[in-house]
Amino acid sequence: EGMKHLWQLLGGRVSHTIGLNLMARNTTYALLQLQNAVRILPPESVAAINVGNEPDSLGYRHPAEFGTDYLKRSTKGWLADQLMFMKVLAPTLQQWLGTTRVFSGPAAANSKEFPSSMVSKWAQLGSSNKGPGPYAKIVTMHHYVMNAKRNAAQATVENLLAESKSVIAHTMVTSYSKAAAKQGLIYRTDETNSISSQGTYDVSDTLAAALWTIDNSLVTLQSGGSGVNYHSVGCATYNMVFFPGFCGAADQIDPNSPKFQKECPNTCGQANAPAIPSAPYFGMWFTQQALSESNELKILPVEAALVLSRTDVKMFVLRNLSDVRVVLINRANSPAEPTEVSFTVTGHADWGPATAWRLLSTNGTLSARVETISFGGQAINLQTGQREGRVVTETYQPTPSVQGKTYTVSMPPASAALLVVRDQSLVSAVKCLEVDSFTSPSPH
Repeated sequence: EGMKHLWQLLGGRVSHTIGLNLMARNTTYALLQLQNAVRILPPESVAAINVGNEPDSLGYRHPAEFGTDYLKRSTKGWLADQLMFMKVLAPTLQQWLGTTRVFSGPAAANSKEFPSSMVSKWAQLGSSNKGPGPYAKIVTMHHYVMNAKRNAAQATVENLLAESKSVIAHTMVTSYSKAAAKQGLIYRTDETNSISSQGTYDVSDTLAAALWTIDNSLVTLQSGGSGVNYHSVGCATYNMVFFPGFCGAADQIDPNSPKFQKECPNTCGQANAPAIPSAPYFGMWFTQQALSESNELKILPVEAALVLSRTDVKMFVLRNLSDVRVVLINRANSPAEPTEVSFTVTGHADWGPATAWRLLSTNGTLSARVETISFGGQAINLQTGQREGRVVTETYQPTPSVQGKTYTVSMPPASAALLVVRDQSLVSAVKCLEVDSFTSPSPH
């Protein structure tokens, strides 16, 4: 009922994945779960069916029952179990959704246990049978930058934003996206966040985590992924939004414990307390603004979004028929000096001034907490959970040149900026758009 209400509340702009239990290997129970969903949820609110979460963990948690090679094994392993569930659920899915191609998987945590070379086996489940298959729709994997327990010493705001970490995500998403596309499927990172095992205090709940969210979201899109799901649970430090009514109850945290005092909102445990966005939420808000109100928006390939040596500023470029959107992320920490960035938009369109929205904090550090952060002049009221303040944007006039029009903007440390350049004549010039240069005159 709650999933249906959320779908209605958002006017159908959200779709759900229904998760079914795998470990019990009980298809009768799974069918009953699915029939309950059929009874309540509109079919158009359902994106996928997922049988099992992180099945690679079954191999090392229950080796006697599943075997350590459970996910890889071609017989009596994960693939065989999936097909068993698919055949039982297929008639109900066909009647309800009009198709059996609705399954997502494997939702694995370890890419070594399910390399991209196995995507074809997943895609072909049911395709050679006389039954209603094929079944696979989405290839899914989980990804975290590091682990809060195993990598405690490396869990810093600087390491979270290291370009090497972004490259790992790009490599993973690219590999699975290409493998999925070859099979007519799509790829989605269906669980991710900054640091696994519920995050690290003063890292996963800071401005650095918001900047990482922007980078990770756009890298996923840039690398061929169809989307990304950010994980939240109970009172976890990396939550985008805290739900105080459930925080203490979900994690059974002692209200007098240091963890509760540090990481939970003041209203934690109060049943009617409003939801409170945390610092990483600003990254989702920024990304939504960057991708909003645009038809046929495309992101340039990784090779075209330059990452300069000797600078901490990273750039993404998005474009459509009427505008160019430039996302700049300055990963340097205070007391670094601002970096001046210039880019040139070419083409025959009448490019006007750039409108900029900034994400930054009042203290200018990567460790800034939610109460000091704003986006486009707006902050979050931590009592109500609502945005407050008027929207503030900046305008940058271009400098005409032979190549096109050049825009120059100063980027403070620990900040991000979204610049939108519109074609004032609305002339279609998508084939002519390109980022011509990206320079950093500052000494560092």
